[in-house]
Amino acid sequence: MGLLFAAMRRCFVIIIVLTLLTACGEEMANISVTRLVLPSPSAVPSRTPPVTLTAGPSPTATETPTSTPLPTVTPTPTPAAVPIMISGDPRAVVLREPVADGNAPCGRVDLFDFPLDPPHAQSTSAGVDFGVYRGRFSKYHAGEDWWFSRGGSSLGKPVFSIGHGLVTYAQPLGWGRDQGVVIVRHTYEDGSNVLSFYGHLDPDSVVLTAGRCVARGEQVGKIGKPRSSPHLHFEVRTHLPYTPGTGYWEEDPTVAGWLPPSQTIWNGRLAVAPGVQWSESFASPAVKGIGLFDEELFIAVEDDQLLGIDMADGMVSWTLQSENDVEDAALNDGKGLIYIAGQLGEIEAYGWPDSPGGSETSAPTALWTADLDVVGKPALMPLSGGGVVASIWDRLFAISAAGDLLWEREGVGRPFDWLVSEDALLLTTKGGESSLWSASEAGLLSWAEPVIGQLAPDGERVLLLDTDALYELQPGSRSVEKLISLPQGAAELGSVTALPGEGLLLVHSDRADRRLMALDDEGSLLWERSIASILDGEPRLLVQEDQAYLVILDRSSGLNDVAIYAIDLEQEDLALLFEGGTRSAVTNHSGVYGIGEELILVNIGGRSLTAVDLGLANEIRGND
Repeated sequence: MGLLFAAMRRCFVIIIVLTLLTACGEEMANISVTRLVLPSPSAVPSRTPPVTLTAGPSPTATETPTSTPLPTVTPTPTPAAVPIMISGDPRAVVLREPVADGNAPCGRVDLFDFPLDPPHAQSTSAGVDFGVYRGRFSKYHAGEDWWFSRGGSSLGKPVFSIGHGLVTYAQPLGWGRDQGVVIVRHTYEDGSNVLSFYGHLDPDSVVLTAGRCVARGEQVGKIGKPRSSPHLHFEVRTHLPYTPGTGYWEEDPTVAGWLPPSQTIWNGRLAVAPGVQWSESFASPAVKGIGLFDEELFIAVEDDQLLGIDMADGMVSWTLQSENDVEDAALNDGKGLIYIAGQLGEIEAYGWPDSPGGSETSAPTALWTADLDVVGKPALMPLSGGGVVASIWDRLFAISAAGDLLWEREGVGRPFDWLVSEDALLLTTKGGESSLWSASEAGLLSWAEPVIGQLAPDGERVLLLDTDALYELQPGSRSVEKLISLPQGAAELGSVTALPGEGLLLVHSDRADRRLMALDDEGSLLWERSIASILDGEPRLLVQEDQAYLVILDRSSGLNDVAIYAIDLEQEDLALLFEGGTRSAVTNHSGVYGIGEELILVNIGGRSLTAVDLGLANEIRGND
């Protein structure tokens, strides 16, 4: 009986073990451990001959290659990457303690910080109401109203001096019912002065007296409770050092001695930032960069006019007025043609047909105007042969360099990104019949694979970073090859670039992390680092003279900050070289443009253009 019981027990154990092994094998079969995935040959569409589209208002069908599904791939989610190491502090390079000097008894200005939440005031709302006309006063606002956008009421929050300076006025009830006022005079290196003004302060917090020195970041009071809700009234001006004034003016305050406060602070920072060659600000936050005409001339748009900007010093060499508000513009690289478009369907072309060398000092000539007879917000993209493509709603119009309509097509969707290759304009679109297209003077061709994302050149191939994969495109054959699978993310928060020699860099943002990744040419991962701590905006990867840079455009809350980091591929870390910003409500004009070996032109919120020598900035950082 004992032997029978032992035999039954052994059989029972064997059955349990076999059951567990079977279940484990089924589970392991469902786990994907492959990072690099190459499609099968059937995923590459056959070559399709080009189709010539007839010019005219009627849409012309285009040939679409037979779609072959890409292989199904399950991306392997990974934990958050190791945080990247960051060094460098451009701000610290220029900071210094106040030292009495001649006519500057309280020291000279090194740079300005903001009056609330210094140095960058990221938790505040302000900077957009200077010069605004207010009907209840029948005057223009001579300052900015500041308050905290986080943490409830601003009442009692500390207010700080924006820089080293001498108190010229301090009264607990300088504005009567609207409470306390402090005025501070700041002296620049050249001996000129500017005044900072702090109003609506809690009377009990105004303990400074006239003649007292204050340092940058020293508290001047706390926000009180005026007749309106608690906030700080902040001014920067060149007059009235000993009296508060009214906070409003009968006309444009800038013609009577007031300066735009927030922009003045940022302009001062940019002027002394390491590596900055020049920085020019604009009255309205509406400057949109088009691109380099040549190494000496940058083309931009401001409201309804074209600007020619001298790259040597940032001065405007010429302006050209358009009859329409300019919604978008494009520069045909190497062709000397500039295209602009408004919302009424008119495309205008400008150039220098008789004197190409005269572009540096003289405005271009109007060449022709094409009327598309459609109203809508346009997007312009240059054709490789010299013409231009206009996208309005979900329609594309191709116009030759001579102003002739080549073709048009409906159902394309709105552009997401575009790139001019040697033979065609490649573009990805949202909401159309396809998401990837090749456009030329001959016509428009769709690609079979439904991929969309950021485009980047890499020799004869083109890279495309989609939401969940990195692809290689071959424009000649319109073939697509998947290099690497990624966790599902956001294409708008990604960027990709080819490195000199070999290798790739990409930024990918998903639910788990935001990563900077280095790959070899075939897409195999070399290393990855988390940049979630700094990636609060849109990333851009840029390579100049064998050096890779990470640019972050933060357009949140109207701050429009721009930061540029040098990427050390061997040490796998970052060095902060430049930071700038503007407190502008415009959020779509920031950008960077590579010029020459190490010079970068930065457009910050459409409010300022700054030329930065990143090599020099890196050298100054290393010597500090």
